Amino acid sequence: MKFESSRVRMFTALLLLLAVALFSACSSDDYVNEIRHEGSNISSATMTIDDFRDDDNTAIKLRTNINADGKFLWARGDQVGVWPTLEEGEEPTASQVLFTVQEGAGTNSATFTGSGWGLLHNRTYYAYFPYNAEAMSNRVVCTYQTGLNQMFNNMTLHLGANDFMYASATTPEEGNSANFQFHHLSSIMRIVVSLPATASSTVFKTATLTAAGGKSVFPMQVSYNPTDAEPVVESITSTSSQRMTLGISGNGFKPTANTITLWFMIGATDLTGQPINISLASAATTYSGTFVGSNQQAGHARNYTVSVTEGTVGEPFVDMGTGVLWATCNLGAASEENFGDYYAWGETTPHYSSLTINEATSSPNMTAVTWKAGYTAGYAWANYFDTSDGGKTFKTYNKSNMKLSLADDAAHVILGDKWRMPTTEEVVALYDGCTYAAVTVKGVRGVRFTSKQTGNSIFLPGNGYISGTTYTCSNNGFRLWTSTNKSTTLAYGWHCTYSKPTDEFKQYDRDRLRGYGIRPVYDPNM
Repeated sequence: MKFESSRVRMFTALLLLLAVALFSACSSDDYVNEIRHEGSNISSATMTIDDFRDDDNTAIKLRTNINADGKFLWARGDQVGVWPTLEEGEEPTASQVLFTVQEGAGTNSATFTGSGWGLLHNRTYYAYFPYNAEAMSNRVVCTYQTGLNQMFNNMTLHLGANDFMYASATTPEEGNSANFQFHHLSSIMRIVVSLPATASSTVFKTATLTAAGGKSVFPMQVSYNPTDAEPVVESITSTSSQRMTLGISGNGFKPTANTITLWFMIGATDLTGQPINISLASAATTYSGTFVGSNQQAGHARNYTVSVTEGTVGEPFVDMGTGVLWATCNLGAASEENFGDYYAWGETTPHYSSLTINEATSSPNMTAVTWKAGYTAGYAWANYFDTSDGGKTFKTYNKSNMKLSLADDAAHVILGDKWRMPTTEEVVALYDGCTYAAVTVKGVRGVRFTSKQTGNSIFLPGNGYISGTTYTCSNNGFRLWTSTNKSTTLAYGWHCTYSKPTDEFKQYDRDRLRGYGIRPVYDPNM
């Protein structure tokens, strides 16, 4: 990979450390003298680095401002720590030797020279990078630096600051050098961001990744045992973060052909199915979007593409501990207290072209409505059985599980990606996993569900429903559809009184012609 380890370049003037005792019963001088006395010590080692692997497990070719040969380069002043394997009865100590690049800076296979003691032919050694005087032979802690800056669009030089590596144990053969093969412990996220043409001249200053659902998924500190044949990286969970921010150096940079390519080096972690929000900020505007994570394995780079639009996107979904992520507002609503749109079950567009409801009152009422041509009867059977939708008179659903097909799922059709309507099972899980209370938000009455598991909450405004051309909103509160069908004329919805939700409201079957709201869910497993 063609990036230099910026962390270690800062220490090019660092003096070589004196070796410390390898055995608890011997001083460092004793051990150094013992090695030199044997006359078989090896003072230099060749250290070669693996390429990062791409999504399809092939060596990646990273585009940088230098070239695209996909190689990591050792930099002048890079330093690694080396330990011998422990003999029987030896206790783990802090004893290690510091090896510094001697020749080969600018390549991925450099020669390092040690200080204090050399390597013996009859001992086995292992190494790690970058050198840390506080490291122990059975535990190395890696802390990911924050505040890194990407200098130019699609540039990777900053990644070296968070590139941690280990070399499997090696036993020097007869000769003057030992060979260490290094493997990467971190993982790369390459994110290609597509911006609208209106942002082509915008100069961006920062890029931020935020894990949706309030989850802290980015390891900021990890540890591993370098003596393992294949060290397992363990996240120190107390340091995990919900966000990662990348600065954009100098005066910032503009998109190229309406795209910006960002590079993040993170601790290896499984982000499969995790929705991640990305925001690019200039001095005056912010562009945001969402993508879904993958398994960020050690030594692998994952490629993502995401389209962003102007504006700050808040958390579009919340983890309520039910296996899916719940939208923070109804389909078609601009905020949690807005009622949103109304749909007959299995239809993907409302029957009206405009609708005005007085929401912020104890008794909401419809003040104006313009019905679409051919829908003057409102939400009625005559409109529901209309064949203008391609003849899907009964809508399509899987008869084995009675679930609505995605082609007729309004949440999926309108929002795309992994959005859909909830099932009755997911609604029951929400009720059973939450406490609920009648509350008023910005003058709008509704019910707030609070997860017993995660502590997160969603507000469900009392949106009522439309039957025919009549809008009704009483003490029954909200009315929402699920994707679960009951018969050719009935489907399951869910609702709640302001006083006390009861079991019957979890699976509430009503005529499919009615205009109900929809609270979408985001399903990471789709």
